[in-house]
Amino acid sequence: MVVDRGPWDAWASEEVAIPDLALPFPTRMNPYRDYCAQDVRWWIQRVGLIDLPKAGDCLSVSAPDLAAAVSVPEASRSGLSLMTRWFAWCLVFDDTSVDRTIDFTVTTRGLQEVLGARPVPPGDALVAAFADLFDQTCARGSAAWRERFGETLNQLIGSLLEERHANDAGEWVSVEAYVLRRRVNGALPLLYDLNEIVLNCEVPDIVRASDAYRRCVRTSTDAVDFINDIYSLPKELAARESTNLVMMLAHENGSSLAAAMAQAVSYVHEAVAGFLAAEQDLHLELPRLELDLQQRRAAMTMIASMRDWIGGLPAYQRLAERY
Repeated sequence: MVVDRGPWDAWASEEVAIPDLALPFPTRMNPYRDYCAQDVRWWIQRVGLIDLPKAGDCLSVSAPDLAAAVSVPEASRSGLSLMTRWFAWCLVFDDTSVDRTIDFTVTTRGLQEVLGARPVPPGDALVAAFADLFDQTCARGSAAWRERFGETLNQLIGSLLEERHANDAGEWVSVEAYVLRRRVNGALPLLYDLNEIVLNCEVPDIVRASDAYRRCVRTSTDAVDFINDIYSLPKELAARESTNLVMMLAHENGSSLAAAMAQAVSYVHEAVAGFLAAEQDLHLELPRLELDLQQRRAAMTMIASMRDWIGGLPAYQRLAERY
């Protein structure tokens, strides 16, 4: 049960407009969206995801096909289909864990069983759906990718548990601590791993280890997370959840939500500027890494995908009924 921590009663009287973020990247739409909208409906029925309490309501307003189409507009039809299914799973996992429809500890233990190639525990539709997706995805990726994905998922689970305990205890962390946590539990590291599969662009380790690439990942992740928080503010205010940058800024600074919103917008612009600078540095660094053509293409495809995430997310959040 979420503890009443006071500020929401004051915030409830405030009217905060969602601003135009004026981002430098256009929204692009994958042409296979309509196909994937039908495919994901078939898939959630096949794996039993639709039978989870509230899963139908979640998926009816969350438009996983739209989320995938704007985040990976260059994916093939099969790639977009896989990404759409992953979005459906992530959205249901997020909503059912937040509202306690599922036993989070039991489900996450099941996910870890799947990662360890152990039998899927019976009776958990979320775990069964995850196992189905994991098998499909691993068939496209390397052993190194599989290991990295497992590490990313375990980090996500740990961060979500930490956030849940803090929320239940009525704790407010600093904005700095929130941003660090959000880089993990915002789920973008997991989705970036999936991007490499659906776009056929596993980034070589030598690129992944470079300072410029790491900054591209960090700044684009921040930009996407901050954009998400801006658009999801009304939803999270209604739920009295403190996991939102705007609320964190208002609480820490003792300011109005409107002032905190303006500050959050500046956070977005700073993150985008940081991404553009890191991208330029990466272009300068790549020739020194002596990559072959396929490796260079993988790096450039992933950087372009980060642009698509930043440019596409506002369109998704404006159009999806989820927000």
